[in-house]
Amino acid sequence: MGGQTWGLSVINDNLLAGKDGGFFQITDNEVIPVTRMTGFWTFQPLQSLHQSSMVVAGNYNGVRLFEQKGNSFLDKGAAENFTEPARYLVIDNNDVIWVSHPYRGVYKIQFSGSHSTVKLYTAADGLPSTLNNHVYKIKNRVVIATEKGVYEYNDRKDAFEMSAYYKEIFGDRSVRYMKEDPGGNIWFIQEKNIGVVDFSTLQPAIIYLPELKGKMLSGYEHIYAVGDNNVFVGGEKGFYHINFEKYKQNNHPLNVYIRTIKAIGKKDSLLFGGYFGNVNENKAQPKNLVPSISHQWNSFHIEFSSPLFEQQSNIEYSYYLDGFDKDWSEWSKKTEKDYTNLPAGSYTFKVKARNNLRNESAVNSYSFSVLPPWYQTIWAYLFYCLLAVSLAYLLYRKQQKKLLRERQKHQEEQKRTAYLHQLELEKSEKEVVKLRNEKLESEIGFKNTELATTAMHLVQKEEFLLKIKEEIQHLNKNGKEKADPAELKKILRILSEEEKLNEEWETVLRSL
Repeated sequence: MGGQTWGLSVINDNLLAGKDGGFFQITDNEVIPVTRMTGFWTFQPLQSLHQSSMVVAGNYNGVRLFEQKGNSFLDKGAAENFTEPARYLVIDNNDVIWVSHPYRGVYKIQFSGSHSTVKLYTAADGLPSTLNNHVYKIKNRVVIATEKGVYEYNDRKDAFEMSAYYKEIFGDRSVRYMKEDPGGNIWFIQEKNIGVVDFSTLQPAIIYLPELKGKMLSGYEHIYAVGDNNVFVGGEKGFYHINFEKYKQNNHPLNVYIRTIKAIGKKDSLLFGGYFGNVNENKAQPKNLVPSISHQWNSFHIEFSSPLFEQQSNIEYSYYLDGFDKDWSEWSKKTEKDYTNLPAGSYTFKVKARNNLRNESAVNSYSFSVLPPWYQTIWAYLFYCLLAVSLAYLLYRKQQKKLLRERQKHQEEQKRTAYLHQLELEKSEKEVVKLRNEKLESEIGFKNTELATTAMHLVQKEEFLLKIKEEIQHLNKNGKEKADPAELKKILRILSEEEKLNEEWETVLRSL
C-alpha cells in the first residue's frame, strides 16, 4: 500500500488508516479499502451508547459518517453545507463534532438523523484570532490551542473564552499542538519548542525538551505517548523515542560561576578572572578583595556560565545587580551582561542558573563599589560649602550696599521734594505779590482815569459857568428893563444841555 498515510486509529478493535488515496481498514496484514472517493485524515467514534457503531471521519472535503456492521463500514453520507478539510476533528461528550480550520476558524457540526447543522466561530465569537486555531480533546474536554493561550467553549454564551484552568499553566503562550499521555501529562508544541506539562508534582510544571527544538516538521507535528517510558515524537528525519521518566531523573548538580568582570573605559581593565585563591578552588569573595573602582571606569562587562557543558542547550540564567536592578531578570540563555554609566555606590552582581527540569543552582555573587567623581567627594562638598558661605556673605554685603544706596537715594529724594516744595511756596508768594501789584496798578489806573474824568468835568463846568456869565453880561449891556424872551430861551437851552452833560458824566463814572 503506497502513498501518504495521514493517520492510524483503533476503533472498536479495528485498525483504520487515513491515506491520501482514501479510507482503509487493516486486518490480518491485509489492507482493505473502505472508500477511495478522497483523502482521509482522522477517525473518531461517537460517544453515545446507541450510536457506538458510528464513526466520524475527517477528509479533504469535509466530514463523513460511517456505520460499522461487523467488520464492514457503510458510508452514511457527509455533513451538509460543510466542504472544508477536516484534519483537526474531535467529538465532545454530547456528540457535537468540532473541526478547526487554520485560516477560517472553528466549526461546530451537529447531526440530527440524516441532517446536520454547521456553525462557524471566529474572532467575533471570542477567539483571539480567526487564524491558527487547532482543536483537541484533553482530559475529556474540547480545547482550542491558539496564538494567545488555550480556549474553551462556553455553551451558555455560545462563544469561546480563555480557559481559566489552562491560563494558570500556559498563560497567553502560543500553542499549536496538544496531546495527553496515559499518565495525564500534556505534551505540546510552542513555536519550534516541544514541552510537557508534568502533573506528577503538586503543581503542574512545564518542562521543555530543548534537545528537540526545531527538529519537527512544522504543521505536521505528531506525538504518540504509550506511557511515561515510551513517548514517540515524529521528526523531519524520522522519529524520536523519549523515556520521560528517566529524562526527569537526569538531575546533575547545577552550579553557576562568574567567569569574567571587566571595567570598561578608554581601555578595558580586568577586575575578576573567575576565581579567588587557587584556580580550582570555589572560594567566596573575601571582604578585603571588594574593589573600589574610579568613576571614570563605571561601565562593566560580566560573563558567567555553568560547567555542565553537555546540558548547555537546557540551561537558562537569571541575574540581578543589587543596588541598581529592581528585580531578577527574565530567564534567558544569555551568558553575559553589560552595565554602563553606573552611579557611585556599592553593588553586588548575582547570578543563578536553572535547567529545563526547573532545577535551580545556588546564587553566585561578586561585590564591588564605584567611587564618586571628583565633584562628589568630601573635599568637593567642603569646597561647595565654603563657596556657598562665601557667596551668601557676598550676597549679604551686596544687599546691605543696595539698602544703603536706596536709603541715601530716598533721603535725596526727600530733600529734593522739600526743595521743590519750598520753591513752590516761594513761587506762590511771588504770584500773590504780583497779583496784588497788578491790582494796585489797576486801582491806581482807575483812580487816575476817574480823576482825569472829574478834571474834565470840572473844566466843562468852568466853561459853562463862563458862558452863562457872558450871556448875563450881554443882557446887562443892552440896558433893557425887561429881558428879551429869546435871550432867556437861549440861556435855558444852555442850562438843559448842561443837565444832559451831567447825566452822561454820571453814566461814565458808574461804568468805571
